Amino acid sequence: MFVLPAVGFGREHGPLYENIAASVLLILGSAIAWQNRPLFSVAIIMSIAAIVTRWITWRAPTTELTLFSQTAELMSASMIMVVLLWQVFRSGRLVPREYKRAIALYLGLAFGWSHAYHIAALLDPNAFRIVASDLAVQSIGQRTASEC
Repeated sequence: MFVLPAVGFGREHGPLYENIAASVLLILGSAIAWQNRPLFSVAIIMSIAAIVTRWITWRAPTTELTLFSQTAELMSASMIMVVLLWQVFRSGRLVPREYKRAIALYLGLAFGWSHAYHIAALLDPNAFRIVASDLAVQSIGQRTASEC
């Protein structure tokens, strides 16, 4: 993910590789719940919806489709986190596999958090923008308050 773009591989096909990786990740994340059929059914349906919307958005990107795709992926990532929680906290001994699943859960939280930020940026393009004039007004206000 970090090395290949730096050496020029995938520069023009980066979004394609990203879509393939996300699709594989969502399917494999859902497959973890194979032993719990109701949980697996919900997870796989949500993952397939996220994959379909992701590929449609890649072919015909619009703001609405991107927002829907990001929301579907956030919901699927949340479902995969539920699956991982079920795996980690089910009864039985704690073995290294549960520790690996807990680490994967934390990585899933970061994945979901990044989708939430992307959704916020899509809903409000100025959500993460600091305008220089706002900083100047704040610094002038601080200076006059400290001079008093």
